[in-house]
Amino acid sequence: MAVMLMILIAIGCSSDENSKLAQMAADYADRQTTQSQRVLEIQKELATGSRNLVEADALARKEMAVIQRAFQTERLQLAQSYDQLELERRSIAAERNRAPIVAASITNIGMIFVCLLPLLLCLMLIYRKSVDDEQGLIIEFMLANIRAIAFAAVRYNYCIGLIQVKRASGSCLWVF
Repeated sequence: MAVMLMILIAIGCSSDENSKLAQMAADYADRQTTQSQRVLEIQKELATGSRNLVEADALARKEMAVIQRAFQTERLQLAQSYDQLELERRSIAAERNRAPIVAASITNIGMIFVCLLPLLLCLMLIYRKSVDDEQGLIIEFMLANIRAIAFAAVRYNYCIGLIQVKRASGSCLWVF
């Protein structure tokens, strides 16, 4: 409006000029109204677009939170599976380490048992009630050989084999 007044003052006050001026002012007012309506429509569209953008952003954030929770759950399950697998691996490794020790222990116990058998035989021969001279010599010979072999077996970690004992009558006796 202020612009219109200035135009009127500058042009003068003639009737022909007044009608032109009034026409220009009316055209200007119409254009101003059209532009104002257009600006209002654009503002409404902008507000609607902004609201839609905010709603879409909120929805995207919710979806992202759901995806993150699912990812964290999966990650936790993988970590638990890895821990379980690691425990199984350690137990298998421990079993592999124990197996040779157990096998060696069983072998050593068997060797000791086999090595003690001749000594038991000797003890049985020593404590027999009826011993004659020939048997006494055999027993002494066997004991001497068994002591030497047992000492060697213990020292060199191998078991006693067969021992041949000759009797005075010429026959042979095989002893473990």
